[in-house]
Amino acid sequence: MQVNVGGLSTGPGAGHLLTGDLKKFVDSAVSGLVIVAFGSLDVGSDRFFHQFFTAFSHLSEYHFVWR
Repeated sequence: MQVNVGGLSTGPGAGHLLTGDLKKFVDSAVSGLVIVAFGSLDVGSDRFFHQFFTAFSHLSEYHFVWR
């Protein structure tokens, strides 16, 4: 499934296949995988991270990759 968020869009990969532990982690995400990426945005506050981690802890059926 492809989801567009806030004017951003997803597209086809660059042709690189996952391998090793990352592939196992992604393949085991039965309910879904969420990739969190903020690009160059400086999000260094502890409060910011705590809020995200608290929210993610309520979504244990999903796997998260923080990029």
